[in-house]
Parts: sequence; structure tokens; C-alpha cells
Amino acid sequence: MVAHYLDAEMRVRWSLVQLAETYRANDAIVVPLSQEELAELAGTTRATVNRVLREEEDRGVVSLRRRRVSILEAGTLKRGIRGLPAF
Repeated sequence: MVAHYLDAEMRVRWSLVQLAETYRANDAIVVPLSQEELAELAGTTRATVNRVLREEEDRGVVSLRRRRVSILEAGTLKRGIRGLPAF
């Protein structure tokens, strides 16, 4: 699994990219998960998820609402993942 090669912050971003594929509906991507649930998926803490989401919100990549993350710029989010192994 690719995520094993990533640090905690990058695993959060990678999880969001993967979830974007699942929750894409037309032009909207809304992931209906809590920060705690995202933390479990990424194998990190809710505090790390919160920090990453706030950083991405400040960059205009995501929009946050209670138990929802709207991904506004999936391509930007994916390009921001550093540390992926070369295949």
C-alpha cells in the first residue's frame, strides 16, 4: 500500500484523494466523514487531520463543514502529496 511510505500529514492528503474518487458526484466532491473517521483511515490523530484540513482550507483546496469536507481542488491536493514512491 502506497500510504505506508508517507508521513502522517501526507497520509491525510492521500486519504482525501482516494475518498474523492468515491464521493465524486458530477462536479462536486463532498466527503461525509468526521475528522475522527478520517484520522482512523489515515492512521493518525484527529489533531493531525484538523491541522492538515485547516492548511488546505487556507489554500482554498477544501471547504470544511461539520462532518463534511468539500474538495474544491482535487488536482492541487494530489499534487501536494510528497514522498510517493516511484513506480
